[in-house]
Formats: sequence, C-alpha cells, structure tokens
Amino acid sequence: MKFAILALALSVWPAPGGSLPSTTPPITIYTNFQHELTVPVERAMETELASILRPVGVDVEWRSLNAGDDNRVAAEIVVVTFRGACETQTQTLFQPESNGLGWTHLSDGEILPFAEVDCDRMRALMQSSLFRLPAADRAAAFGRAIARVMAHELYHILARTMRHGSGLSKPAYSAQELLADEFVFDAREAKALRNPPKTFHAPKPAAGPSETATR
Repeated sequence: MKFAILALALSVWPAPGGSLPSTTPPITIYTNFQHELTVPVERAMETELASILRPVGVDVEWRSLNAGDDNRVAAEIVVVTFRGACETQTQTLFQPESNGLGWTHLSDGEILPFAEVDCDRMRALMQSSLFRLPAADRAAAFGRAIARVMAHELYHILARTMRHGSGLSKPAYSAQELLADEFVFDAREAKALRNPPKTFHAPKPAAGPSETATR
C-alpha cells in the first residue's frame, strides 16, 4: 500500500565527484512539534534531510518555533509543523481518516513556506514494517522517513512547483520506500531545486487535490 503525500494542499543527483557546493544562505527551518521529539529520531531526521538536500546545494539550519528569544536573522524561512507523536513507542490502533502524510499550503494560488507532517499517519503506514526491525534501529528508521516526507514538502516550496516527479517528489510513498537505504530526488527534481523560478502562482484547481491511496 502507498499513502498519498499530497493532501489538503500540496503536500538529486549529486554532481559527478560529489555534492554541489552551497551558493546560497541556508534555509532556516522552524519546527513546531505537538509532542517532544526523542533524540534518536531528531538526530536521524536532521542527518537524513542534510544528505538529501546537500547534493543539490541546499543547506538547512534548524530552529524551534517555540524559542521566543531567538532574534537571529534568516535569509529564507520555512515553518514545519509535526502533528501527532513522532516516535515509535506509540502504537497506532486506528485507521487514519485521510492518507496524506504531508501538506504544503497555498493561498490565492501561491505556494506558502508552511508545511505539515503527520507522524501518526506515517506510523500507521509503517508500523508493521517498523516492528520487523530490531528495536534499537526503529527510531533512526522513523527519523529518516520523516526527513523524506519533509524533503517532499520542501521540494514544493523551494522549487515553487505543484508538479510531482518520480523521485522524492512522487505523489505517494510506500512503507518500503520510506524505510529504504536510499531515497533521493531524480535528475529533473534536482534541476528544479537548483534553478527555481523567482515567483510562481498556481492555478486554482476545480476540485481538491487527490487523497486516494494507490496500490
């Protein structure tokens, strides 16, 4: 089963010889967690996201939205809200009403720098696969999966596009893809991230985006 990444709104190849050097200031990601994140999940999430974005010359720095005394300047900001419990100890005993794992918001056809990740829905998709892993490996695996959903939403924001591709920007993920040793942007997605348009206004759809899971 695959769960759609696209829900209420929108939801790389390295250069030969290694990663592309970053030529722009880092993207500042402000995080907002409904529940406190465990250290192993957080560490794996941050490491995996860096490994996905660095090859296309995108660096990130992390800040908490709850740190009210943070007055540092940021060149570009993205706010990511994490819904549910982003950890592996909680068992999901319900079937989520929607199968969207992440969202990126639109307003008047413009992509906004606000994204959401639903950890409870992710765990519902991955739970049986996670429990086949050794207990010591589950938190890191879940953290990497969260980073991959984040990367999908960041792709829409940074590349300023509603389109999906065949790599990390594909519209639906399976548990196997989220837990795979490697899951990256394809060449076309990487090009879009390296050369985004300056502005983008999406046409208003006649109907809401699909939330249908594919098999």
